Order: sequence, then C-alpha cells, then structure tokens
Amino acid sequence: MTLNIPKSRIVRVTHLFQACNKISQLSKLLLMWHFLWRGPSLRKVTIRRILALAIDWFSAILITQLIPSSGDYGTRTNSLFTLLIFSFQIVILVTLTGSSFGHRFLGLKVLSKKNNQKPNLFQSILRTFLIVLAFPPLLVDKDGNGLHDRIAKTHIVRIKSNS
Repeated sequence: MTLNIPKSRIVRVTHLFQACNKISQLSKLLLMWHFLWRGPSLRKVTIRRILALAIDWFSAILITQLIPSSGDYGTRTNSLFTLLIFSFQIVILVTLTGSSFGHRFLGLKVLSKKNNQKPNLFQSILRTFLIVLAFPPLLVDKDGNGLHDRIAKTHIVRIKSNS
C-alpha cells in the first residue's frame, strides 16, 4: 500500500514541524523564565497547561495535514477535521494514559478527584468538550483548576521526575 500524498502537503507538514520545533524551544525558554518568578505554584501549572494545549492543538493540525481529504489549511473542512482530531486525541490519550501529548511533554497528568487515578471515559469526554468551548479553562480557582476540571471532577498534577 502506498500513500499518494501531494508534495505540497509534505512541504506544509515540514513547515509545521519546523514551527513546532520553534514553539518547543520557545516553551522551554518560557518555562525557564517562569521558574524565576516567586510566588505560588499556580503560575507554573497554568503556563504549563497553556503550553500543553498549544502542543496538542499543533499536533492535531499536523495530523490533519496528513489526511488527503481534509482540505487546504484554513478552510472550514480543515478546521472541522482539526477540531475533531484534537478532541479525539485528548479524550483517548487522557482516558488511557492520563496525559495528552502536551501534558506528557510538559510533565503534567490529569487525575480523577474521586480516586486519584486516570479519569474515566465520561470525565474525559466532558472535560474535552468544555476545553473546546475555550471559556471554561480560562476560569481558574486558587488551586489552578479550571472550570472544566471542576465540572468533570478532575485535576492536573505535576509528574515527579527521577532526575
């Protein structure tokens, strides 16, 4: 089986990978700069969550660009594919592993408040639906939990590194 991916799509994906690499470098700089701030850990978790969301969105864009029938970048069809892939990958990865691509890259994990384990499928779907609405994640309490986490009864924790 061979894939017939047009050369223009391969070029676009290559540019997106280069942009993601630059964003990754920028995120590392922002995190290093952010750790210089004094104050509650809320700021550290919040910036990590925003960067994780950006990484997840860019990964959805990259995947969408590899689908031949997704349309050109920026069209309605392409945007819908990107949103669906973003939602699907977040629900599946958070349900199965507790972390999306962005969470894992930045050392975060989603846990259920009930049992401090990975969230169940319903919690992941509800949480992702509220993230897609964009407004609930912006409403954060003093512990750094967004409205989407409070409604889904989940919370974000930092993964302890061995080093």
